[in-house]
Amino acid sequence: MSTTPYDDAFKDLAEQDPEALLLMLGALNPAERATITLLSRELRASKQIADQPYLVTTPAGTRIVHVEAQTRYDTAMPERMLDYGLRLWLAHEHQYPVDSYVLLLTPSGLPVEAPDSLSVDAGSILLTINYHVVRIWEMQAAMALAMGRDQILPFVPLMDGGLTELEASAKRVVEIEDEEKRDTLVLSLLVLSSLRYNPETIVEVIRRESMYNIPLEQIKETPGYQYLFRKALEEGREEGREEGREEGREEGREEGREEGREEGREALIRMVRRLADKRFPGIQLGDEVERIG
Repeated sequence: MSTTPYDDAFKDLAEQDPEALLLMLGALNPAERATITLLSRELRASKQIADQPYLVTTPAGTRIVHVEAQTRYDTAMPERMLDYGLRLWLAHEHQYPVDSYVLLLTPSGLPVEAPDSLSVDAGSILLTINYHVVRIWEMQAAMALAMGRDQILPFVPLMDGGLTELEASAKRVVEIEDEEKRDTLVLSLLVLSSLRYNPETIVEVIRRESMYNIPLEQIKETPGYQYLFRKALEEGREEGREEGREEGREEGREEGREEGREEGREALIRMVRRLADKRFPGIQLGDEVERIG
């Protein structure tokens, strides 16, 4: 179940172009002809919902390919992958082997030796899963761009490359003729790129007149922009509160404490405005910023 814009971006790729995702992961060979069917994400007798399983048929046979996407490493991932894999196998009447992949979008929390298997001894039952751990930052951004698959473009800035690849991805996205598809991929590019780059850098790349004709006011209304802006506000509030507490502690008398609280509130507002202006140049904050504290 999607809970963040990052999940939405992955879901869009997983549903709109599954072949591109499986090629990117190495689950398919470029020369391999495959029929891919999306399977239900809900696993029987489990509260867990898998990110995306597929039924993949190639000349070599039919198998289930299960993909989990993570913005950061989760230490519970081996147990979850075992649970998902077993339930997928059972849900489809033991007919197909299961091939499991974990797609990591950032190295955050990743141990030096990340496990790619788990064995559980449950008495008479011995369960073992071997799964693939795919680190997106180790993929070559240039090779992904050469694939010519639109749905992969928002993920390219997270790959092995730099601002040149970010700009190339943005340029390719904004040249898409289908308006709905283009706008969806622009938002995904905005959100996913924020895992690596500063929001102001991303917005500046996307809103350049030579690349995209969306006015800044319209960009401000997008879910991706609002998500990043809320993060900026939260950081600003916390920094402002700390600044206010420091100023308040300098005064020992009640009058001084009250003055410190007011100065702290004003410092918070200044901090939020300064941070918002830094991260989102040209934004006009409403009256609601005066009521925070």
